[in-house]
Amino acid sequence: MGKLFRKKKDEVTLSPDAASQMLSNVFEACDYEANKVPLEVLRSYSNYRRERHLLQKAIILVVALLFAMLPLLFVTPEISSALIDGTTPGSPVVEIQTKSLLPVESVKARMGASDMDVYQVAEDAYRIRPTMNGTLVIAVTLTNKQSAEARVEVDGVDVTPPQLLGSSLVNGELEIFLSDDSGDLDFDAIYGVDGQGSKVYPLRYDREKMSVTFAYPDSYLNMFIPDKCKNILQLVLTIQ
Repeated sequence: MGKLFRKKKDEVTLSPDAASQMLSNVFEACDYEANKVPLEVLRSYSNYRRERHLLQKAIILVVALLFAMLPLLFVTPEISSALIDGTTPGSPVVEIQTKSLLPVESVKARMGASDMDVYQVAEDAYRIRPTMNGTLVIAVTLTNKQSAEARVEVDGVDVTPPQLLGSSLVNGELEIFLSDDSGDLDFDAIYGVDGQGSKVYPLRYDREKMSVTFAYPDSYLNMFIPDKCKNILQLVLTIQ
């Protein structure tokens, strides 16, 4: 079939004058009034109508596409969230799943007047590690500027610093006994500052006893004892 519509290499194209004469001969043979409009004008008008027709089809197609895409301007995201235990005791994690026909532009979270950091862990999955207890408000905005909110009640965040239970002084060594709500002191981050402003590190610590031992200072020692939730107990020892 394709060969029937394929232009042959030896096909002859009539010149405008020859085509006009042939058309006049056809009208005369059929006893019709001779054509008074030049063939070039007819050909130009035919091309013009063809171009107008293609333009109209293109405009109709664009309008149809715009109408088809119009509902996307009002699409809002679906949000699902869950509060789970984190890897650190006393530091829960909020997991967020989003679902939408359009890409997500931003995910923001806040508790009261404080903004929370949001971490993307997959294409449509995010995580938030709240730093306080209360109502976490999550706002998801799509590229069409439509947004939706979800609220999660957060509890279980450890906001209490470690507590001093007691101390003992043996052979020039000061052992401090501690407790913590999460039960997870950050022993590697414990340090002190002496009277000269130099950092002083513990001689040792005991995770089971929840104790830390410093060399007894000559005059002054400012101790900083954090837990894994970044709560810090500050103890100041001054020798008179």
